[in-house]
Amino acid sequence: MNSKMRVLVFLFFVFVSFSFLIYYEYADIVKQDVMQEKNIDVSNENNGVNNQSNSYVIINNYTIDVELALTNEERQKGLMGREILNDNDGMLFIFENEEIHEFWMKNMIISLDIIWINSDGEIVHIEKQVPPCEENCVIYSPLLPAKYVLELNSGSAERLSIESGTEIQLFIKN
Repeated sequence: MNSKMRVLVFLFFVFVSFSFLIYYEYADIVKQDVMQEKNIDVSNENNGVNNQSNSYVIINNYTIDVELALTNEERQKGLMGREILNDNDGMLFIFENEEIHEFWMKNMIISLDIIWINSDGEIVHIEKQVPPCEENCVIYSPLLPAKYVLELNSGSAERLSIESGTEIQLFIKN
């Protein structure tokens, strides 16, 4: 084998090795981010958070148990139909991509605080004391892209001194 061929073979193996390394690193990151959680019960009978995943967030040293909304179906239903949400409970919507994610309060029973969080765990937008809606509902969206959206009991943002720029620690478990 001549020297040109050896160099080409060497470069080919370097390329393949590097490609596998990138693929496995990226696959691990995607797996951690998406967290394909299954069997989450979001039935109307559950007034608190069904935290089967044992996930929680910490905001300003305050721990909030969160139910995860990972699939499109779970995200569409959200907290719809819930009559009560405890002060230390919430729902964390996890999206595949950091984008402008819009929310509304159609068919909700309780008012909520809606908090958009970027992939770095920084709050980029808050809508406080958002009322339920039946028709002609307002659509709420952030000015900056977000990867996560946290819904809390109305008044929680004020009670916990949550504002744009606040850092949130996410503890998402399978």
